[in-house]
Amino acid sequence: MGLGKLVAITTKELKQLIRDKKTLILVIFLPLFLTLLFGLSYAKEPTDVDTGLVVKDSGFAGDIVLGRILSDQTFKIKCFLPDMDTARYYVEKSKIFLAIIIPEGFTEMVVKTHKTYIIVILDTTRRISLPELLAAHIDKLIIDCEDLIMKELIIRESVFARVNIEKIIDLVGGEPSMVDIVTPVILGIMTQQVPLTLASISIVRERERGTLEKLLTTPIGRSDLILGKLIPFLLFGVVISLTSLYLLIMIGGTFRGSLIDITIANFILGLASLGVGLFFSVLSTNQLQAMQFSTFFLIASFLFSGFVFAPEAMRPEFRFIVYFMPLYYYFESASNIILKGIPLNQTSVPLVMLFIYAIISIVFSFQFMSRKLE
Repeated sequence: MGLGKLVAITTKELKQLIRDKKTLILVIFLPLFLTLLFGLSYAKEPTDVDTGLVVKDSGFAGDIVLGRILSDQTFKIKCFLPDMDTARYYVEKSKIFLAIIIPEGFTEMVVKTHKTYIIVILDTTRRISLPELLAAHIDKLIIDCEDLIMKELIIRESVFARVNIEKIIDLVGGEPSMVDIVTPVILGIMTQQVPLTLASISIVRERERGTLEKLLTTPIGRSDLILGKLIPFLLFGVVISLTSLYLLIMIGGTFRGSLIDITIANFILGLASLGVGLFFSVLSTNQLQAMQFSTFFLIASFLFSGFVFAPEAMRPEFRFIVYFMPLYYYFESASNIILKGIPLNQTSVPLVMLFIYAIISIVFSFQFMSRKLE
């Protein structure tokens, strides 16, 4: 009898799950789709990395290295810079991610000693996985250049000698500690998920309780009702994120920026999160589905926000995914504020894009909710 009851309950739950198409999609289809998307979007080599060049050598060896860099899809040449100090400044201010310097006397060293070097300046405060990928790719590029220069030496100088090019790496930001690495991540996730989760269950909870229609019949306007619900969620999310920042600083985390700047960034991210959460709330039939949407968006944001899985390491045809993630814009700005101390006015472009994202998502969610209620 016990086994029969167990089979009956199991059968009943399976049938109920199959009938609920929306929950079935959330539980089975979306996780599989996300896994497939992650696998398809990963590229073996990074591409379109914002790069600056300093070329101080006009000899044949320098021309070979320059030509090899210009023809490489990994590097997106943003500017040619006059000297190494300027290149480092550009990397420090996040105008470029990478700078490559071909020093003066590069060709002369090749001819005289068959040994020379290039200097690579890398930003370690953003795109945590990208510096290692770039360093490995530059090693391959150097090997190709060594072979090409050696062949040119044979033709020009009738000398057969192995050419050795050393790579000197200058890491802007040094080697950040684990606390430094996770600080922008924790702040971003806290600021996003707290208001997003609360907003996603707010409307659907009122609908489940049967109080939504009653509230709409009162003198309270529809906009007043929604904004009255969302504003506390936004404030709560910002307070939680700032508390998390204080705790991270207490355990040794780095914070070089302005508290006002990071608060503004958190506030804008919270606005965007409210828009997404409100959309999930209207889209969901019950609180369980709203929570599933929220959890799925958290995983997708973590994978495709550009922090762990750099956009430059994605296939170009899948790179558009990151632009649908509020955390992408937040990380672009918050990493500069927290780890570099760059003022908000010098890293405002991602936040302006995030603010536009927030306005669009909130307006769209309001319109979607109005149609559903009608």
